[in-house]
Amino acid sequence: MALLVGKVTGSRNNKATMHFIKARQAASENDDEADSRANIVRIEIEQIQNRFRARLGLEVAKSFGVLGPTRDSRPEAINDGVELGRVFVSEGTAAARRVAATLSNRKWTLREIENAD
Repeated sequence: MALLVGKVTGSRNNKATMHFIKARQAASENDDEADSRANIVRIEIEQIQNRFRARLGLEVAKSFGVLGPTRDSRPEAINDGVELGRVFVSEGTAAARRVAATLSNRKWTLREIENAD
């Protein structure tokens, strides 16, 4: 039996996508580290009742995912997803899990929330 707890919607986050592309290009130019990274990086925003959270999903030989904290607004969850993706690309899976644990204490500024896409 499946229990549906929330609606998952994708987000086209231009800043995160550009950061991923630039980081992947730099890694592939410098060494073979790009082969150990994810082939597909996906940031989704889940809506659970009237709250939101980011989900970082990676498709590689082994599955990997990290959940951000639940947020009151979608832009806050998008910013969480950008941060999770940025840390994963630059530092790897352990760092993404570490950041996910600390994001619940992070309060996004009004300017950061307005700039979320």
